[in-house]
Amino acid sequence: LALNVCFMVVAASSGIVGRAFTTVSPVSPARGIWTTWLVRDAWQAVFVLLLHLPSFRTTVQSYLTRRSEVMMTAASVASLLEGRDVSAVLTMAEQLFRSITLDKLSLEALSSSEPDASQYALSEPCAFGDVHVFVSHSWSDDPLLKWEALQQWRSKFKAQHQGLEPRIFLDRACINYERLSDSITCLPVFLAGCNKLLVLRGPSFLQRLW
Repeated sequence: LALNVCFMVVAASSGIVGRAFTTVSPVSPARGIWTTWLVRDAWQAVFVLLLHLPSFRTTVQSYLTRRSEVMMTAASVASLLEGRDVSAVLTMAEQLFRSITLDKLSLEALSSSEPDASQYALSEPCAFGDVHVFVSHSWSDDPLLKWEALQQWRSKFKAQHQGLEPRIFLDRACINYERLSDSITCLPVFLAGCNKLLVLRGPSFLQRLW
Protein backbone atom coordinates (compact mmCIF):
# COMPACT_ATOMS: atom_id res chain seq x y z
CA LEU A 1 0.00 0.00 0.00
CA ALA A 2 2.80 2.41 0.89
CA LEU A 3 4.50 1.80 -2.46
CA ASN A 4 1.24 2.29 -4.37
CA VAL A 5 0.63 5.58 -2.53
CA CYS A 6 4.20 6.62 -3.41
CA PHE A 7 3.44 5.88 -7.06
CA MET A 8 0.34 8.06 -6.94
CA VAL A 9 2.25 10.95 -5.32
CA VAL A 10 4.99 10.84 -7.96
CA ALA A 11 2.45 10.45 -10.76
CA ALA A 12 0.41 13.40 -9.55
CA SER A 13 3.42 15.65 -9.03
CA SER A 14 4.82 14.80 -12.47
CA GLY A 15 1.55 15.28 -14.34
CA ILE A 16 1.33 11.63 -15.43
CA VAL A 17 -2.17 11.15 -14.04
CA GLY A 18 -4.70 12.56 -16.46
CA ARG A 19 -2.24 13.16 -19.27
CA ALA A 20 -3.99 12.20 -22.52
CA PHE A 21 -2.49 10.64 -25.62
CA THR A 22 -2.93 12.41 -28.93
CA THR A 23 -5.68 10.63 -30.86
CA VAL A 24 -5.06 9.79 -34.52
CA SER A 25 -7.80 8.31 -36.72
CA PRO A 26 -7.06 4.67 -37.58
CA VAL A 27 -6.32 3.71 -41.17
CA SER A 28 -6.84 0.51 -43.12
CA PRO A 29 -4.24 -2.27 -42.53
CA ALA A 30 -3.17 -2.13 -46.18
CA ARG A 31 -2.16 1.52 -45.80
CA GLY A 32 -0.98 1.33 -42.21
CA ILE A 33 2.80 1.22 -42.65
CA TRP A 34 2.82 3.72 -45.51
CA THR A 35 0.58 6.20 -43.70
CA THR A 36 2.50 5.80 -40.44
CA TRP A 37 5.78 6.75 -42.11
CA LEU A 38 4.13 9.62 -43.95
CA VAL A 39 2.78 10.98 -40.69
CA ARG A 40 6.15 10.61 -38.95
CA ASP A 41 8.05 12.28 -41.79
CA ALA A 42 5.50 15.08 -42.02
CA TRP A 43 5.67 15.79 -38.32
CA GLN A 44 9.46 15.79 -38.41
CA ALA A 45 9.39 18.38 -41.19
CA VAL A 46 6.84 20.51 -39.34
CA PHE A 47 8.86 20.24 -36.13
CA VAL A 48 12.04 21.48 -37.87
CA LEU A 49 10.14 24.45 -39.27
CA LEU A 50 8.56 25.26 -35.91
CA LEU A 51 11.95 25.28 -34.23
CA HIS A 52 12.68 28.46 -36.16
CA LEU A 53 9.90 30.21 -34.22
CA PRO A 54 11.19 31.75 -30.96
CA SER A 55 7.89 31.08 -29.16
CA PHE A 56 7.97 27.39 -30.10
CA ARG A 57 11.62 27.04 -29.05
CA THR A 58 10.66 28.54 -25.69
CA THR A 59 7.82 26.02 -25.33
CA VAL A 60 10.14 23.10 -26.11
CA GLN A 61 12.77 24.37 -23.70
CA SER A 62 10.11 24.73 -21.00
CA TYR A 63 8.96 21.15 -21.59
CA LEU A 64 12.50 19.78 -21.39
CA THR A 65 13.16 21.78 -18.25
CA ARG A 66 9.96 20.48 -16.69
CA ARG A 67 10.84 16.88 -17.60
CA SER A 68 14.21 17.38 -15.90
CA GLU A 69 12.52 18.82 -12.81
CA VAL A 70 10.08 15.90 -12.71
CA MET A 71 12.93 13.38 -12.83
CA MET A 72 14.76 15.21 -10.04
CA THR A 73 11.57 15.25 -7.94
CA ALA A 74 11.13 11.50 -8.40
CA ALA A 75 14.80 10.91 -7.57
CA SER A 76 14.35 13.00 -4.43
CA VAL A 77 11.39 10.83 -3.37
CA ALA A 78 13.49 7.70 -3.90
CA SER A 79 16.39 9.29 -2.01
CA LEU A 80 14.17 10.05 0.98
CA LEU A 81 12.87 6.47 1.04
CA GLU A 82 16.31 4.86 0.87
CA GLY A 83 18.64 7.53 2.26
CA ARG A 84 20.74 7.73 -0.89
CA ASP A 85 22.17 10.71 -2.76
CA VAL A 86 19.70 12.20 -5.26
CA SER A 87 22.15 12.43 -8.16
CA ALA A 88 23.32 8.86 -7.51
CA VAL A 89 19.73 7.59 -7.62
CA LEU A 90 19.06 9.43 -10.88
CA THR A 91 22.24 8.06 -12.50
CA MET A 92 21.42 4.56 -11.33
CA ALA A 93 17.86 4.83 -12.67
CA GLU A 94 19.14 5.92 -16.08
CA GLN A 95 21.32 2.80 -16.20
CA LEU A 96 18.55 0.42 -15.10
CA PHE A 97 15.54 1.88 -16.94
CA ARG A 98 14.08 -0.58 -19.45
CA SER A 99 10.87 -1.16 -21.39
CA ILE A 100 9.17 -3.80 -23.50
CA THR A 101 6.68 -3.68 -26.35
CA LEU A 102 3.44 -5.53 -25.69
CA ASP A 103 3.81 -7.80 -28.72
CA LYS A 104 6.71 -9.49 -26.91
CA LEU A 105 4.70 -10.31 -23.79
CA SER A 106 2.55 -13.33 -23.04
CA LEU A 107 0.14 -14.25 -20.27
CA GLU A 108 3.02 -16.01 -18.51
CA ALA A 109 4.58 -12.62 -17.73
CA LEU A 110 1.66 -11.85 -15.39
CA SER A 111 1.27 -15.36 -14.00
CA SER A 112 4.10 -15.37 -11.48
CA SER A 113 6.17 -12.88 -9.55
CA GLU A 114 9.18 -15.18 -9.54
CA PRO A 115 12.27 -13.77 -11.34
CA ASP A 116 12.59 -15.03 -14.90
CA ALA A 117 15.67 -14.17 -16.95
CA SER A 118 13.82 -15.01 -20.17
CA GLN A 119 11.25 -12.27 -19.46
CA TYR A 120 13.96 -9.73 -18.64
CA ALA A 121 15.78 -10.60 -21.87
CA LEU A 122 12.73 -9.48 -23.85
CA SER A 123 13.02 -5.90 -22.55
CA GLU A 124 15.59 -3.35 -23.63
CA PRO A 125 17.25 -0.21 -22.25
CA CYS A 126 15.48 3.03 -23.07
CA ALA A 127 15.48 6.73 -22.31
CA PHE A 128 13.17 8.59 -19.96
CA GLY A 129 10.13 9.80 -21.87
CA ASP A 130 10.20 7.00 -24.45
CA VAL A 131 7.85 4.65 -22.57
CA HIS A 132 4.11 5.03 -23.12
CA VAL A 133 2.89 3.62 -19.80
CA PHE A 134 4.08 2.33 -16.45
CA VAL A 135 1.92 -0.71 -15.64
CA SER A 136 1.01 -0.99 -11.97
CA HIS A 137 -0.74 -4.11 -10.68
CA SER A 138 -0.95 -6.58 -7.81
CA TRP A 139 0.52 -10.04 -8.13
CA SER A 140 -2.33 -11.35 -5.98
CA ASP A 141 -4.97 -10.52 -8.59
CA ASP A 142 -6.12 -12.93 -11.31
CA PRO A 143 -3.43 -12.96 -14.07
CA LEU A 144 -5.92 -13.82 -16.82
CA LEU A 145 -8.17 -10.87 -15.95
CA LYS A 146 -5.17 -8.55 -15.86
CA TRP A 147 -3.95 -9.88 -19.19
CA GLU A 148 -7.37 -9.38 -20.81
CA ALA A 149 -7.58 -5.83 -19.46
CA LEU A 150 -4.06 -5.10 -20.75
CA GLN A 151 -4.94 -6.46 -24.20
CA GLN A 152 -8.10 -4.35 -24.33
CA TRP A 153 -6.05 -1.26 -23.56
CA ARG A 154 -3.47 -2.32 -26.15
CA SER A 155 -6.13 -2.61 -28.86
CA LYS A 156 -7.44 0.89 -28.12
CA PHE A 157 -3.92 2.33 -28.07
CA LYS A 158 -3.02 0.79 -31.44
CA ALA A 159 -6.29 2.00 -32.96
CA GLN A 160 -5.50 5.54 -31.82
CA HIS A 161 -1.87 5.43 -32.97
CA GLN A 162 -2.07 3.82 -36.42
CA GLY A 163 -0.98 0.38 -35.26
CA LEU A 164 1.95 1.54 -33.13
CA GLU A 165 2.85 -1.13 -30.60
CA PRO A 166 2.76 0.33 -27.06
CA ARG A 167 5.99 0.36 -25.10
CA ILE A 168 5.48 -0.33 -21.41
CA PHE A 169 7.31 -0.73 -18.13
CA LEU A 170 6.24 -4.00 -16.49
CA ASP A 171 8.04 -5.05 -13.33
CA ARG A 172 8.72 -8.70 -14.16
CA ALA A 173 10.16 -7.90 -17.58
CA CYS A 174 11.89 -4.62 -16.80
CA ILE A 175 13.32 -4.98 -13.29
CA ASN A 176 16.84 -6.31 -12.94
CA TYR A 177 16.38 -8.94 -10.22
CA GLU A 178 20.14 -9.29 -9.86
CA ARG A 179 20.05 -5.68 -8.64
CA LEU A 180 16.66 -5.86 -6.97
CA SER A 181 17.40 -3.42 -4.15
CA ASP A 182 18.67 -0.78 -6.59
CA SER A 183 15.69 -1.35 -8.89
CA ILE A 184 13.18 -0.94 -6.05
CA THR A 185 14.91 2.28 -5.02
CA CYS A 186 14.57 3.60 -8.58
CA LEU A 187 10.87 2.77 -9.00
CA PRO A 188 9.67 6.37 -8.42
CA VAL A 189 12.12 7.52 -11.12
CA PHE A 190 11.00 4.73 -13.47
CA LEU A 191 7.41 5.89 -12.99
CA ALA A 192 8.29 9.51 -13.71
CA GLY A 193 10.21 8.38 -16.80
CA CYS A 194 7.02 6.98 -18.34
CA ASN A 195 4.44 9.15 -20.07
CA LYS A 196 1.39 7.71 -18.34
CA LEU A 197 0.38 5.42 -15.50
CA LEU A 198 -1.77 2.37 -16.36
CA VAL A 199 -3.33 0.69 -13.31
CA LEU A 200 -4.64 -2.88 -13.60
CA ARG A 201 -6.74 -2.52 -10.48
CA GLY A 202 -8.01 -5.78 -9.06
CA PRO A 203 -9.53 -6.59 -5.64
CA SER A 204 -6.17 -6.64 -3.84
CA PHE A 205 -4.49 -3.67 -5.54
CA LEU A 206 -5.01 -1.15 -2.73
CA GLN A 207 -4.27 -3.65 0.04
CA ARG A 208 -0.85 -4.88 -1.02
CA LEU A 209 2.65 -3.42 -1.14
CA TRP A 210 3.65 -5.57 -4.15
